[in-house]
This record gives sequence, structure tokens and C-alpha cells, in this order.
Amino acid sequence: MISVDLGSEIAICWQPEHLEWDLVADGTEILINKLDTTKYKFRTGFPLDGRGIPTPVRYYSGANCGSFSTYSGKVFRNKGIIVE
Repeated sequence: MISVDLGSEIAICWQPEHLEWDLVADGTEILINKLDTTKYKFRTGFPLDGRGIPTPVRYYSGANCGSFSTYSGKVFRNKGIIVE
């Protein structure tokens, strides 16, 4: 379970052949995280580039990546995300 504020976005990339997930909920505070850390990497901020600037490019344009709005319930920049 992950608690996030309304209007937050969760960006996700995954490797289907290894069942590994990389999730980012930028600017969130984790209250409870029960994700299996052998399968899920969870971050509260996007990786920083060499200048210290958050860089979400991989999550927005990579294969097997996309993002989900917790406010609207919509998937954005979808590269294969299915929400049920």
C-alpha cells in the first residue's frame, strides 16, 4: 500500500522478462510500503542528472514505461500499461 496525495502521478517502468518494476511517485511521503523489494524499486523522486535536475525522461519515453494519475485515474505516456 502506498499513500499519495490527490493529483499525484506514479511513473512506472518494468522488465517483463525479469518481473522487475521501477516506480516513482515524485514528491510523495511514503507512509506504508508493503511492496516486495526483490521485485519493486520504489522512489519518491525522479533520478537526478549531472546538474542535480530531476529527469523523468526514461519513465515518459522508454519502452515498457508510462505514468498513472491518482487524481484522474488515467494512464499517460502509455507504453503498455493496463489498469484494472
